[in-house]
Order: sequence, then structure tokens, then C-alpha cells
Amino acid sequence: MADAKRPGGMVDRLLGKAKQAAGNVLGDDALAREGRLHEEKADAATEAARREEVAVEVAAEADVVEREAALLVEEQSLAAQAAADARTERIDREQRAQTERIER
Repeated sequence: MADAKRPGGMVDRLLGKAKQAAGNVLGDDALAREGRLHEEKADAATEAARREEVAVEVAAEADVVEREAALLVEEQSLAAQAAADARTERIDREQRAQTERIER
């Protein structure tokens, strides 16, 4: 998966296989070992790429959660302001009504 996106990973993997096969055929343990090391390098690069993809996804999810939290706070703030405005309007109405009763 990540090897296809990273040409070097595929090259390391193929080079590793070729060196391993050549080392096995020629009886050259050092060459076979070098081939295994190339494959391990490719595996490590693949794992690093996979983990980076996961980290990007987690960061994106965290951004969504953060935006949702900000929207919730804004919604609560607007609701509190609307309630305060309604209380102020009710108090003003009651004061006008009381003033009118006193003036009569």
C-alpha cells in the first residue's frame, strides 16, 4: 500500500529480494543478509508511511472535534445571550407597566 506511493520502498524491496536470491544461489551469506536488510528498510519505510497516514487522520479528527466544541460553545453563548435579552425585555415591560399604573 504505502510502497506503491513511495517508489524507493518498492525499489528497496525488489533490490532486497534480488540480493537475497543471488546470495542464496551463490552461497554468499553477506549478500543474502544485505538483501534482508534492504527488505527490512522497505518494511520500516512502509510502516513509517502507514503511521504517518494514521497521524494525519487523527489530526483531522481532532480538528473536527475542536470545531464541533467551538460551535457548541458558540451555540451555548448565543442561547445565554438570547435568554438574557428576553429577561431584560421582560423587566423593561414590567417596569413600563408599573410606571403606567402609578401614573394613572
